[in-house]
This record gives sequence, structure tokens and C-alpha cells, in this order.
Amino acid sequence: MTTIHLQGGRDMIEAALESSSKKKIIGVSVLTSLNEKDMNEMHGSSFNAQILDDL
Repeated sequence: MTTIHLQGGRDMIEAALESSSKKKIIGVSVLTSLNEKDMNEMHGSSFNAQILDDL
């Protein structure tokens, strides 16, 4: 089993999937340890703004 961070993008996700057909991949979308300050520092916007941008 392998855990990947989905913010790595499509290429990284596809590479993980292609690495082994028998491996289970778990994608993490947002780390639970992040708070609003962290999101602003990393992305320049709040968590809610990030979610709304993806809709």
C-alpha cells in the first residue's frame, strides 16, 4: 500500500498507479493537520476558497 498526496497532480497519480498493478494507492487530498493559516501560506487563499475553486 502506498499513500500519495493528490496535490502532486495527474502525472504523479498516474505514475503511482502504473508502478504496480498489485499495489493499493490511497490518495490524500488535504492533510488534517493543516489549518487556515497553513492554507493561506501554501496557496494564497483559505481552505474554503480552495474548495470553491475546484467546483
